[in-house]
Amino acid sequence: MADAAAFFQSCTHAGALLGSLCAILIVPPAVWLIVRYAKPRILAMDADRCWQAPFAAVGSLLPGASFLSIAAYGLTVGTSSNCLQFITGRIIFAALLFLTALALARAIWIAAVRLGEAASIRRSSCDAGERLKAAAPATCAVREIADANPFCAVLGILHPVIVLSTGALDRLDDEELSAALSHEIAHIRRFDHVLGALAAFFSDLLPFAGDDLLKTYWEAREFAADQRAITQTKVEALAGAIIAMAKPPRLGLAALDGGTVIARLQCLLTPSAQSVSARGRMIAGSTLGVATMIALFPFAAGALGFLSCHLQ
Repeated sequence: MADAAAFFQSCTHAGALLGSLCAILIVPPAVWLIVRYAKPRILAMDADRCWQAPFAAVGSLLPGASFLSIAAYGLTVGTSSNCLQFITGRIIFAALLFLTALALARAIWIAAVRLGEAASIRRSSCDAGERLKAAAPATCAVREIADANPFCAVLGILHPVIVLSTGALDRLDDEELSAALSHEIAHIRRFDHVLGALAAFFSDLLPFAGDDLLKTYWEAREFAADQRAITQTKVEALAGAIIAMAKPPRLGLAALDGGTVIARLQCLLTPSAQSVSARGRMIAGSTLGVATMIALFPFAAGALGFLSCHLQ
């Protein structure tokens, strides 16, 4: 008890370890609550998918990012802190280290599995054939993979590559192939391969915080890529590509993959008259801005010296 009392007396005024522990228990849940407030506004942005996607991604990653930034600061400063002369200070430091290591180990493991799967597909692929080379823009890196299942996706973060399966090439005519490539190029130009990786990693860091918003992001970015793609290709060609890629062999349109594919086709072929709500975008963006400032405040305060733990 005497040690604990001495620790709190020495570190209450400006304690990095004590401040970091308090911040790590308060700030991520506070950020999560603010994001929860913004969530209905984000989910209501169905007519504004180009903004809904990044808003959902940012909302899903903010709690985990705030947790990691606070923990990183507390551990970095804590190693040279006078608070470690107390048993209580060492316990708090160990708790911060344990929580951070546990969260990071889980997130890194899941990310490594994802990257391993993508790397395996990329290693199994080969140089694009003449037909795919002719359809792809010169600035776009494309590869083929021998697989009867229809597959078309962007792989990689720093150096993204579009990989198509032979099954996809067999199903798509030339116009549909060009449209499918335009859709994947739209993902690259929107930096979905980077934003998606960050959102997934930080959501895995605090798994309670953003799974539903992350799901919204995965769906919304497909609509947003469609809208960007049709500025470069025919709507009918993209709709045909979506149908061709979604249909299992020898099955009809009824076998399309659930609501997302049907909704994408409806959005392309029968655009809704629903107008974009500038007010909804402003409210969602402002709320996420407040959450971002709260998430960054402990780190900024520490960097400015407000949370130093050296004895006066």
